[in-house]
Amino acid sequence: MTTPIGANLSRVGNYSPSNPPGYTAPPATAFEAPRATPELPEMTQHGLSYYVATTGDDQKDGKSLDTAWRTLQHAVQATAPGDSILVAGGEYEGFFVDDPAVSGHADNWKSLRALDMADKPVINRPGAACPQNRQSGLLLMGTAQGRIGFWLFEGLIVRDAPCWGMDFVFCTNMTVRHCEAYDNGREKTCTGFFAAYVDYYWVENCYSQGNSEHGYYHNNSPSHFIYRNNVSVGNGGCGFHLNGDFDFGPPGLNHDGLYENNLAISNGARHGGASFNLSGLHHGVFRNNLAFDCKAGGLTFYQGNSGDTSRGIDVYRNTVVMSATTNYIAVNFDRDGCYPDVDPGQDYDNPFTGTPLNLRFAHNVICTLSDRKLLVEMQPRGGVKVLTEPDGVAFCDNLFDTDQAVATFDGAFDPALRARWLQENRFELTKIDFQPPC
Repeated sequence: MTTPIGANLSRVGNYSPSNPPGYTAPPATAFEAPRATPELPEMTQHGLSYYVATTGDDQKDGKSLDTAWRTLQHAVQATAPGDSILVAGGEYEGFFVDDPAVSGHADNWKSLRALDMADKPVINRPGAACPQNRQSGLLLMGTAQGRIGFWLFEGLIVRDAPCWGMDFVFCTNMTVRHCEAYDNGREKTCTGFFAAYVDYYWVENCYSQGNSEHGYYHNNSPSHFIYRNNVSVGNGGCGFHLNGDFDFGPPGLNHDGLYENNLAISNGARHGGASFNLSGLHHGVFRNNLAFDCKAGGLTFYQGNSGDTSRGIDVYRNTVVMSATTNYIAVNFDRDGCYPDVDPGQDYDNPFTGTPLNLRFAHNVICTLSDRKLLVEMQPRGGVKVLTEPDGVAFCDNLFDTDQAVATFDGAFDPALRARWLQENRFELTKIDFQPPC
């Protein structure tokens, strides 16, 4: 069993960069008009409460602990919009549903929650109904024509699944709180918390560790999503991964996302990636996050296999500490969108090519414990080799932990722009003694 790192933290949030003695970060005035963060609907419930326990029986009415049901599969299918399913501590098999009829309603959500947050139920094997090619712990799979939605999952532990831990496909209005995912992807390279084609998705106060792929993975053109106060530790790939997956159909873009107060530690040793890998994000806010001991990249904002590169993002008050053993770049982004990586030769006319990136990067602390001094890199695409002033990228009031300022930004930046950034940021070899926040 994986031992949680940082498990003694009551919450992760309001993280401020650790500045060296004598340096005070300037006030957050870099953004005259901060971008709006996505708004998600409030959850309301007006139904009944039902119970599930390891001593239960699906033939009973489920209305009390004495008459509790036995399986999550039965509970999810037997309840109506507005109902709450309260699960007692113990070990359970998961469930699989592909019928939109199990959904809640916009004004009457359904919920699956721990009865006692001090004794969270553990889902440690797939449900009997789960498809053989997708042996996930919890699997809700709608379709483009019939999405499953309006569900709250709270206080559940999912571990040791052959595939994904929590697995949501073609869903909408899903909230996951205080859940944990450990060591999933036993038979396939899979993620702890996975969401594909999921809009209005809120993940908060969750913990993901030791999964064979990513800690949290969101893809296939989602819109309106929030990741707040989550922890991702020691996963094989990215701590938090986002991409548009243009190869699964246009537009391959991710809209209106907020990443706030998240913690990523020691991710990427097996498969690479980045602590926070945000591909194809249009309009987003990334603030107060900490990436520590990054075994691969730190922060990436690029195109990958999305329909376009990332544009219109505010990145501020984050801290990145690169591992002593990594040769990756701390901050990486594209100059412009061109062809998605999936098929560089396909006939794709990107309507955003040539438009400003509108990336604002300020009040961040970027450090490396390795000998790699190049900390910010731009990947040229479509033959464009130099980033210039009209591209709308602002780097100001950041602290870079290096005494080699000229090596911080790569040569793909216009010399005048690069010179200005060297003036507008602080470069100082501080030799800060960083320790994991646990």
